[in-house]
Order: sequence, then C-alpha cells, then structure tokens
Amino acid sequence: MFISTGFMAFFAATTLAIDVGMLMTARAQAQNAADAGALAGAIALAMDSFDDRSASGPVVQSAMNAAIDNAVLGTDVAVEPADVTFPLAPNGEANRVRVAVYRTQARSNPLPTFISAVFGLDVVDIA
Repeated sequence: MFISTGFMAFFAATTLAIDVGMLMTARAQAQNAADAGALAGAIALAMDSFDDRSASGPVVQSAMNAAIDNAVLGTDVAVEPADVTFPLAPNGEANRVRVAVYRTQARSNPLPTFISAVFGLDVVDIA
C-alpha cells in the first residue's frame, strides 16, 4: 500500500518536473516565434508597403515566414494569414503588427507529453 502510494507520488512529481518544464520551454519558444514574426512584419510594414496588409502582401508574408522559421521544440509552428493582425495604437493609428502562433490539435501539430501520457494526457496545445 505504501509502496504504491509512494510510486504514484513519484510519478506525479516526475510529471511536474518533466512535462511542465517542457511546456514552459515550449511556451517561451512560441513567444519567441510570435515576437520574431511581429518584428519582421513591422519592418516590412515600415520598409515595404504600409498600405498592403493583404494575405499575400509583404507584411503578412514576412511575419508568417519569420514565425515559421522559429520552431517550438523542433517542430514548426502553425501560422495562417488570419493570425497576423494590425491592432491600433493608443492614438488610433494602425501601425502595429501582432502575430499568433499555434501548436494545437486543431492545427495538427500538438505537443506530445512524456510522463503525462501515463495519466491519459497524450498531447497538449499551446498558442
């Protein structure tokens, strides 16, 4: 009885140490990918075409390409043209670029877990 309880506690601690650490690393890498995409989009917005914000335009394409170039745990993130948006600045000017990146089941690239699979959690989503 005590051995099985201790074993389950060990598994829970291992899950916390390994899987949660992996998820925190993946989250940081996803943020880096989104930041790189937003920076590339902002540079294209300033240098290439301030008015062309279409899906095939240089701003959206630069943002998507830069985000995709930054993998999360060795796998490319999923970024679509609709994930690149142009929020307004406080003064009302549309001079900003926001990029959302995903590793989710809906986009067919979720993060696999290692130890949590024992408890039935095979994959997790990050965005």
